[in-house]
Amino acid sequence: MVRCEGWVSRSTVQRVVREVKPTHPPRRPRPAMAEAAGKEPYHLLRPKCINRVWHIDLTQIRILCFRFAVAAILDGCSRQLLALRVYRRTPRSRHLTALVRRTVRQHGKPRFIISDQGTQFRKRFSTAMKRSSITVVRARVRAPFLNGKLELVFRTVRLWWRLVLAGLAQKGLQRRLDDFQSWYNEHRPHSALQGRTPAEAWQGDCLPAPIPIRARDAVCTHIQVRRYHCRGDPLLPVIQISVRRAA
Repeated sequence: MVRCEGWVSRSTVQRVVREVKPTHPPRRPRPAMAEAAGKEPYHLLRPKCINRVWHIDLTQIRILCFRFAVAAILDGCSRQLLALRVYRRTPRSRHLTALVRRTVRQHGKPRFIISDQGTQFRKRFSTAMKRSSITVVRARVRAPFLNGKLELVFRTVRLWWRLVLAGLAQKGLQRRLDDFQSWYNEHRPHSALQGRTPAEAWQGDCLPAPIPIRARDAVCTHIQVRRYHCRGDPLLPVIQISVRRAA
């Protein structure tokens, strides 16, 4: 028996069941996207600047016997969570198109946007993005690593959501997700960003140089650790460490 984390849509299960085993050998992976002449080539999964590659995906959260759909947009370079919106029903292409356009007005326009094989991201969505000069890159079937940055965000959302006491009003759910987005971008250090938060990576900030503290130092060091809650949510902790040195 296989144990799966999260929810799998009915269309995904049907597609896997009806899948025919290929008889030909797998194709070679495509090379990295080439820049214009004189510029260094780049890879979609390793962008070197913000607003170059975005990731978009959907997940579901469950409250009692009710299910809500959540759409998210993530910047591939800084891991900044640009949008996190809840829907009472599964959103369609026009809803996600409106979400992307709203995010573009707030944060700027990307060159590429990576999605999965969901029906919301097919011809209608690709055509709307092409009008805005955005290229949609659809991940291969059963290759979740291509959108893995956003899958890690959804895993964090699910771990947090299991302990959250929320109502059934859409506005209340959206307010809680806004709190999570603020905490994720501004207060949660990311290991892939060398300990920086996504907001610091988005702004191009660097961490200050570490100051060594030794027991034989001539100065006395006082270290204070303080924990408080982001926007009053006890499940969104913020750790503040202050160091004071005196002779």
